[in-house]
Amino acid sequence: MPVPTAANEEERYEQAGAKCLDSWSTLSLSIVVLTLVTTSALCASSEGSASGTMSRDGDTLHIVDGWASEGIGFLDSEVVRIVLVPMALDRDALAQHIDFDYEITRQRSAAGLPGYLELEIDRQTGRWRGMSYGLPQGWGCGYCSVQRHQTLDVAGRRVKGRLELDPSDDSDGDGPTVRLDIDLQIAEVTDATLLGADGGAPGQALERCWDVAKRENWEAIGELCFVPGDENFSNTQHMNDDTRSLIVFMGRGQLRADELEIGGGRMKGDFAELDLETLKDDQRYEGTMLMVETESGWRVLAQRMTQVWEE
Repeated sequence: MPVPTAANEEERYEQAGAKCLDSWSTLSLSIVVLTLVTTSALCASSEGSASGTMSRDGDTLHIVDGWASEGIGFLDSEVVRIVLVPMALDRDALAQHIDFDYEITRQRSAAGLPGYLELEIDRQTGRWRGMSYGLPQGWGCGYCSVQRHQTLDVAGRRVKGRLELDPSDDSDGDGPTVRLDIDLQIAEVTDATLLGADGGAPGQALERCWDVAKRENWEAIGELCFVPGDENFSNTQHMNDDTRSLIVFMGRGQLRADELEIGGGRMKGDFAELDLETLKDDQRYEGTMLMVETESGWRVLAQRMTQVWEE
């Protein structure tokens, strides 16, 4: 992908922000003509708003929108995870999904706007504990703890406040500059149906995929595991097996686990999330596998697995 210039990045961020303004204009017209307020699709609505910037050495991310949800943080504590992006999010699509992270990543990819910022906020105290980020021109961090003590107001299912960081707040004195204003509803998956212990139809599909994946039966893998046109699987038929395995199973390597046990899950619309425990290379893992229903049946999208350390 070519590196975008600062000039056309600014233009694209302005276009992304304009979508929010267009939504507000539409809302105002609706109030005047119909006296009907519809807020579900707006960037700033009952779900809230997020804005600000994050920059480092001239590499700047302009925040347009954000999404907050609950989860387990990097240090295994309960956190509010806030994902901030340089584009207006499709909140209707997110509300219909069972995996917010996957849908946000899909929307970011479709928009073609690089960069994100993810915050971890302690659920009990509101303290900003850490972050991961990728800036448009390449600066990034998989996980960075935040040393400057700051908190957001976390009350009920709302998180709001202002966060600031300066380069001097980093132990090396060369950290990012952050200025954020956040007021977001903490989203939760609703209307999901619990699956039986075997995972139902999605679980059966995963078992079939696992069986052919661990044997590297490539023709069957293409038929039973992934959606048609899957990015990682397509155009790998001419690669040797080692290279092909590396690419095809990127982000879903537990399909090649030595042992796989399904412990139920939940389903919403065309998506299912299966609870898993696996054993791979003498290491135990637990987490979930995201599945989607296609015309050909249930197929694998992504895994959310973490290693289980023996005490």
